[in-house]
Amino acid sequence: MTVSLKLRPRGTNIYAYVGDDPLDWYDPTGLIKIPDVPGAEGETSVHANPGPEATDFRAEHDPPHVHLGANDGPRVGTDTFEPLTPEDAKRMTRKQLKFCKALSDDSKNLIRLRQAQVFKYGRILSALLATPPIALDSLTAACRENPFFCIDNTPGALDSFGDQRGLTTQEP
Repeated sequence: MTVSLKLRPRGTNIYAYVGDDPLDWYDPTGLIKIPDVPGAEGETSVHANPGPEATDFRAEHDPPHVHLGANDGPRVGTDTFEPLTPEDAKRMTRKQLKFCKALSDDSKNLIRLRQAQVFKYGRILSALLATPPIALDSLTAACRENPFFCIDNTPGALDSFGDQRGLTTQEP
C-alpha cells in the first residue's frame, strides 16, 4: 500500500483562490463557479461555461446560459432564468426552480455579467487556474486567487498572462 502525503508551508493556504473549496469552485470539466450570488449554494450554485476554445468537454454555449448546482446540473438561460430545454426543466429540483424565480434583478444582472466574462476570458481563466501559484508573478497570482476582482479591476493582467501563453479572449 502506497501512502501519498502532501505537505504545504505552514500558514499558506494553497486553496485560497477557490474560497478554500477547490473541488466546488473550479470544475475540472471546465465550468467556473460564479461567486457572490445571494442564495447560490450547493444545488443552487451557479456555474458558467468558459467557451468551446477553453475546453473540449463543454462545447455547447448558445443561447447564453449557466448550470445550477454542478457541472452537469440543469441549464438555465440567462435571458429568462428559466430552464433552457424541456430536459433541463425535468432535471431541476423545486429548490432550483424557486431560486431562479426569486432572483433579484441585481442578481440576474450579476450572473449575466459574470457568464459573459467567463466566456470572454475562459481560455485564460482555465489556464490561470491550472497554473501553480508559485509559477506566477504577484499580480497574476492575485488574479488567480480572485479572478472576478481581477477581471473587474485589472483585466490587463489577464490579457498579459494570455499573451505570454498564446491565449486570447473570446468574443461573446
